Amino acid sequence: MTNNAKLQPPRRCDGPAMLIAGLGEYHTFQDLSGLPAQWQRFRTLHVPKRIGSVAYGVCYNTDDNGFDYIAGVEVSDFDSIPPEFARAKLNPQHYAVFSHPGHVSTVHETFMAIFREWFPNSNEQPAAAPVFERFDERFIGQTGLGGFEIWVPLKA
Repeated sequence: MTNNAKLQPPRRCDGPAMLIAGLGEYHTFQDLSGLPAQWQRFRTLHVPKRIGSVAYGVCYNTDDNGFDYIAGVEVSDFDSIPPEFARAKLNPQHYAVFSHPGHVSTVHETFMAIFREWFPNSNEQPAAAPVFERFDERFIGQTGLGGFEIWVPLKA
């Protein structure tokens, strides 16, 4: 990792099915500058049927150029979610869970270390399922500090 941070070994766990609703946008790998603004816009929204206080950044539909990203929260169902909200259904999945202790702006370096260093040196393979960031009470949105987790789905 270019920020000299050492990627800590992940813990492995089974994640439950979840429904995530929030603000969705497409981002290119070349320009990730829109992510902070997406989160700022999301924070002004009311999401019906929210479960808990954890926020999620869900990456899906990844291609060679970029990915779709939902800044969102877990919801009990999609029935009363406004049509302009993006939705993601996460199926039960086995994950490698990595800690990102640094500032949120350096998360790209952690992702690069996971996919360019950890996977090639492990006996694991990523599954074709969404990757997500999990922001709990430790994360301070106003400063971008406090740390969060990156949940990467693994093939069985």
